[in-house]
Parts: sequence; C-alpha cells; structure tokens
Amino acid sequence: MPKKEPLKMSKKRIFKDFLKEAKQHRPIVFYTDNDCDGMLAGSVLMSMCYRLGIKDFFFFSPLRNAHGYGFTDLALNDLLSQPCIFNPKTNQLVRLDCIKNQFQKTPLLFSADLGADLAANTKLQEILLERFEQCIITDHHKSFEVDWIDKNKIAYINLNDEKDANYYSGAFTSALVFSQIFQIQTTPLEKELIAITLLSDRIDLDHGDNLDMVLNLAPVKHERIQCFFKDKDLSLAQDDLDEISNLYGFNCINYINALSRLSGAREFKGCYNSYLHYLVLKHFNPISDPRLSVFNVKEFKRYNDIKKKMVKESEENAQIFSCNKILVAILDESCSIKVGVSGLVADRFLKKYPFNRSLCIYRDNKDGYSGSARGDGTFLSQIKTIPLIQAGGHEEAFGLSFAKEDFKKVMKSLQAL
Repeated sequence: MPKKEPLKMSKKRIFKDFLKEAKQHRPIVFYTDNDCDGMLAGSVLMSMCYRLGIKDFFFFSPLRNAHGYGFTDLALNDLLSQPCIFNPKTNQLVRLDCIKNQFQKTPLLFSADLGADLAANTKLQEILLERFEQCIITDHHKSFEVDWIDKNKIAYINLNDEKDANYYSGAFTSALVFSQIFQIQTTPLEKELIAITLLSDRIDLDHGDNLDMVLNLAPVKHERIQCFFKDKDLSLAQDDLDEISNLYGFNCINYINALSRLSGAREFKGCYNSYLHYLVLKHFNPISDPRLSVFNVKEFKRYNDIKKKMVKESEENAQIFSCNKILVAILDESCSIKVGVSGLVADRFLKKYPFNRSLCIYRDNKDGYSGSARGDGTFLSQIKTIPLIQAGGHEEAFGLSFAKEDFKKVMKSLQAL
C-alpha cells in the first residue's frame, strides 16, 4: 500500500482512546455502504480485526431501496431499534441494544466511507453520541467544511480532500485509517480486495501505487475471489488494465453490486430480511467454511441475473425526454427497486442515445424526486449550480434530489445548462 503521511495531531487523541477501548473489549460497530466498495471495505476490516485478535465487532449497512444512502433518518431508525446489525460470528442479525447489554458497554462506531450526512447534521451527531462511545468517520467523496460538536468523541478523515484526484476508494481510506490506529499492515489478500474497489469506484489509477495494485489482480491469490472466475483464465488479463477491468466488472463487481441494488426490495423479504449484501461479508469471512464459497458465488450470479431483468424492465417502462443536451428518464411508479437501478438505467440510456449526460429520476418516499446521474468530468459541478437540486458523489456518477413542486423549475434550469 502507498505510504501515507501520519494523520493530523488532532486525530491522535481519539485514535489512542479508540485503540484503548477496543483492546479492553468494547465492541465495534462498522457502518459501511452497501455497494462493492462498502462491502469489500467491511471484508478488509473484518480480516484485520481477526488478525488483531479483536473478536467483538459487528456490521451495519443500510438497505438501498428502503433506507437510501448513508446516515438517512430511515437507516438510523432501524440501526437504533431493529435487528439489522450483522454478527459475522453467527451470521445472524442483532439489535444495537442487545450488543450493549451483552457486553455491558456502549459500542464504538467506525464508519467506512460514509460521512457527508454527519458533517451536515449536528443533530445526527448528537443522536450517535448518545448510543456510541466514540465515532470515527471516514469518507472518500469530496466534502465540505465540517462542524463537529465534540472533537474528543468524533474524528472525521477524508484523505481525498488532500488530493486533486479521487485517489482513494472507501475501502482504501478506511483500511489506511484502521491500520494507522492499530499499527498493522494490510496483507496481500486484503490488498486484492482493496484493488477491486479501486476498479469498482473508477479511482484514478495513474498516480502512486494504485495501478500496480490493480495489475496484481491478474494472478489473484485470494481463493474467495478466484471463485468468481471459475471458468475464466485470469492470466489472459495480465498487464492489460482494460481486460482486468472488464473481467472484474462482469464477473465480480457486478455480482456484488447486484446484492446492493436489490437490497430492501419487497420481493426479497426473508433472505436476511432483504439485507442481501451481508452475503458478501459471509463469503469473505475468514472463519466461514471455504467449501461454501462456490455456492455463495452461484447465489451472487442468481441475484445478478434478477437485477439485469429488473433493469431491463425499468428501462423499457421509463418515460424519457431531452433537456437540451441532457437525457432525462423518469422511472415508472411500478418499479420496486428505483434506488437500486436508477444509476444503471441512466448509464444504459447514455449508451443507447447520442447524449453525453443523463439523469434517471423517480418519485421518492419524501414526496419529492430523487435519482442518479451519469456524465462527463464536470457534470456534478454544473448540477450543483442549480440551487433547487441537492447533489453529491463523484463528478461522473452521483445522486440527486429535489422537491416535487420544483419539477418544472428544475427542468428549465437543466435546459439552460
């Protein structure tokens, strides 16, 4: 892994306290995104915990179609009150208060790659500090100035704010921070998981050691990654970045992201109560039976096939029109995985029609519009010039929302871009 300058002195006290509490068996709850980057971040952190001898750790990752992205009100309500936290030792879902009661200690919170919601909401910080002893928040999206209510209890680290390029994935960021807290190096197998997230998040590969990490995926050593390529010859991809990207996109990244895109959909109740993406943590859990790995990947493929069918149906039923040079698609109300497929539909329309930018939107559960955008390198910056739209993510791929009553004004503003 690239060498990283030590983090600022202001972080060192909370890191020291976090380390002390973890060594004294205070449980850790990892809050991760539900996509490939977030799930492999969780898998890397899980591997590091086992190597450190940390046994008391859990995971929460929101349901894309039920909770939305990040620290939303809906996700937080479930985190604080429902059996939705994944215990990797038992593959069961538990409640936060049960964790506290079991250990007789308030847990620590480590957020892998989710921070923007916290940065913007001091009330949310207060709620978390009532339930967690300390919070370490990492992120890799471009952020804004933050105002923390208690810097002795919350630390925020965004390594990409120090770079011109989007250099770190979420898994990369959280692993670097965790390794600095516990003074531990990542293993070659953990680096392979991180390298996949560099591909999945379209991270800049032209600087530092990022490119080498990805090229090293051609002769992959991790047995549970090899399961995704049972009938593929990875040696054909050696030293060919495009070939490696294609192989991992179609045979690994898309499979993992399919679980995320279907999570929270009403059709899948009963399978971890729709927390499908926890299957990724189960698959990469070092203590789980390796003989189940091939079966796990077959399950991933099955859900990916379901996802492809639902994306195709969503695309066919969408209403589309143009706003100057931007293609706008509105998903039909019957679509049950609007949040999960909106980005894919936006991307498919870009390939299907002669546009460089596209939006795919839908009526959300807050009586407004939400959706995803795909475009060129300045698309997010231009969308942010429209005050009526809230948007965040990467320049070429991001989420957005606006009020229902502003629909006509937003379309007029898009027309003027």
